[in-house]
This record gives sequence, structure tokens and C-alpha cells, in this order.
Amino acid sequence: MKIKIALLSLLCLLTAGICKAQTLATTPSGKNPMKFEVSGDTLTVKLEGNNTTGYTWDYTIKKTKVLNLKNSQYIQSQGVKFISGSGGIQQYVFYGLKAGKTKVTFDYARRFKDKKPESVGVRILEVTVNSDKSLSVKEID
Repeated sequence: MKIKIALLSLLCLLTAGICKAQTLATTPSGKNPMKFEVSGDTLTVKLEGNNTTGYTWDYTIKKTKVLNLKNSQYIQSQGVKFISGSGGIQQYVFYGLKAGKTKVTFDYARRFKDKKPESVGVRILEVTVNSDKSLSVKEID
């Protein structure tokens, strides 16, 4: 009897965790949280998302002669690696090329081969590259 209760309790906990993860994956809360950090000539941007839903982040740099992408990676949330539907962080690292001002637009959308992307979130950063290649960044609503 104790084993049945323990198994039932475990099943309830696992089910609750999966349901919570799927809710986070399919319903971005207004604006997806974004964090950014500037260190000298490098800008790191972190956007919450969930690639398992088909929605992914993509970016566009308005002036690629001013700012360029160094690398990007999707980092799955820790502690939920084996739960289907769990989210993570899309991280982009940019660096300044020459003095100037540009905008970086991030778009959270489902992208299909022959269809217009289904966008559910857009975030925009205005980036200034100074003459010493240090960066200044502000978010635009």
C-alpha cells in the first residue's frame, strides 16, 4: 500500500512539472524577459524562450558595419533537461566593429519554410559603438 501511495505521489509531481513547463513554453508572458550586459566592446543578450514549441529567436542588425555577431547558443534551463517542453535561454554575443549607432531587432517567431513567420514577441536594442569600440546600449519600446 505504501508503494502505491509513493508511486501515485511521484506521478502527480511529474505531471505537475510537465504541465508547468508546457504552459511556460506556449504562453510567453507579455514581453519575453531580456537581459543584456556590456563589457568593453562586447554585448551579451539573453532572451527567454522555448525551442521545443517551434518558436525561436532570430535577430537583425540594421548596420552590420557597426556591430556584428560573435556567437549565439541556446542554453536549456538547468534542472529540467529531461522534461519535454522545458524552456531555456537564447544567448547572443555581439562585438563592435567601428564607431556608429545601430539597432538590433530580436524576433520570437515560428518559422516555416513556405509561410510568413508567426511572430509573438519583438525586442529592440539601440547600440552605440564609441570611437574606442566600447558599447552603450538601451532598449527601445
